Amino acid sequence: MDRYTMPLNAFHLRDEWSMMLRLKLTAVAFILMLTQAWAGSPELAVCMDHVDLGALKTTQWIACQEQELARQDHRLNAEYKKLRSQVAVTGKENVNMLIGAQRQWLAFREAWCNFEAAFAGAPGPAFNRVACMVDLTTAQADKLHSSLQ
Repeated sequence: MDRYTMPLNAFHLRDEWSMMLRLKLTAVAFILMLTQAWAGSPELAVCMDHVDLGALKTTQWIACQEQELARQDHRLNAEYKKLRSQVAVTGKENVNMLIGAQRQWLAFREAWCNFEAAFAGAPGPAFNRVACMVDLTTAQADKLHSSLQ
């Protein structure tokens, strides 16, 4: 029986199955996103573990992520200063390239995380934006650290 001759209830069952599959995939994606968001520092893991899963949990998650962003931003700035000092001995042109690259990266981070927040699902745009900022800032701090000789 092809889709044009299926009884209406068969379409209904197929649509229900499709919706259930989408819901399950969304739940898995949400869990993976939270797992990734918790993958930061031990302080972030402790903060997220202490979130009251009752009312206002998203607000608490955002607060944890904002604390982590402050830690990772501090780390990023420290790694950047170390790398800039190291590059300074190679000449002003290289320092200017590093400054330009970091400024472009900061603009990219803002734009990308705004994009992610605009098309975010659960738990919501504010959480998704700050989690994105944490992920990208951590990755950039790691990159700058690995660039040190």
